Amino acid sequence: MARQKLRRKEAPKKKKKVAYGIFAPEEFRGRQIGETETDEESKLIGRKINVPLSELTGDPRSQNIKVRFRIIGLKEGKAITETSEYNVLPAYIKRIVRPGKSKIDDSFVLKSSEGIKLQLKPIIITRYKTNNLTKASIRNKTKEYFTKLLETETYPKLVLGIISKNIQRDLSKQLKKVYPVGIVDLRVMKKLG
Repeated sequence: MARQKLRRKEAPKKKKKVAYGIFAPEEFRGRQIGETETDEESKLIGRKINVPLSELTGDPRSQNIKVRFRIIGLKEGKAITETSEYNVLPAYIKRIVRPGKSKIDDSFVLKSSEGIKLQLKPIIITRYKTNNLTKASIRNKTKEYFTKLLETETYPKLVLGIISKNIQRDLSKQLKKVYPVGIVDLRVMKKLG
């Protein structure tokens, strides 16, 4: 019998990975927020990256907030992103809720003026304990405020308003007419679809 030569199977050659810088949208002055490697540009689109808001703004008071970006394209070797989510950490929420105060949560889905679906979850802490009728009134006023706001605001302006806390400040002024509120914030703002 003739001996057969055993051939080694050659492994398929892997493409060399290339590093791409990830840049924030214009709302954050297009700062670099990270770097990633990939062998194909198409694999890059759709990736998500979480960044603390304090890194973007330089304000240490906003370290309890995470902003999630989604890569939407490439331009000149740079990964371009859009803001897809804004989250307040649960540990921060536990810290701000104290005995003798009421916590009011809500969740609703609205469309911006551009037709973008957004899920908003506001959190309101009152200065004193309150009854359920007042809580319902505050929830209704909050939903009404965001409905009116999203009829006129574009998505980038909305994100900028949330990051700069201008929207929360305006909502707080509106809610103080109903009942004394201490903290008004958005627990979650998420872009759907």
